[in-house]
Amino acid sequence: ELNPIEQFWALVKRKLKRGCMMTEENLSSRIADACNQVLINDLYGFASHSKRQIMNCYNKTPM
Repeated sequence: ELNPIEQFWALVKRKLKRGCMMTEENLSSRIADACNQVLINDLYGFASHSKRQIMNCYNKTPM
């Protein structure tokens, strides 16, 4: 995945799936909690991964 925001939401969804079934009422707070659990190092990792993939495409490196 080249888009860092997609990587972010994939991580948030994994964090949400670890919990029990949720009601609509607590879904918003669970999403906010999962977002707050994403570390700055995760964000750097998303950006680095995207940069590597873009450079591979630019350099026509076989995947």
